[in-house]
Amino acid sequence: TAERLAERIKADKSADKSCPRVEFAPDFAAAVAAVTSPAQPGDLILTLGAGSVSQLAPQILGVLEGGKRAEIPAEAGKKANTC
Repeated sequence: TAERLAERIKADKSADKSCPRVEFAPDFAAAVAAVTSPAQPGDLILTLGAGSVSQLAPQILGVLEGGKRAEIPAEAGKKANTC
């Protein structure tokens, strides 16, 4: 699963731990919240994947252009890491 993949990447001993960049979001709402909450002017948000992930960009833009910060649901885990 995607959650298991994220856990394995985080656990990778060879990964650079000074800036963890892996975060699992259980659904689109949590993903949008995780990337928009810490976003600052000038930041680049890049979405990659296959299938319905293309639906995220309009949702992310809607939050950012609306000037609203999405709340991260409790089940989404920790806030996205930034460096």
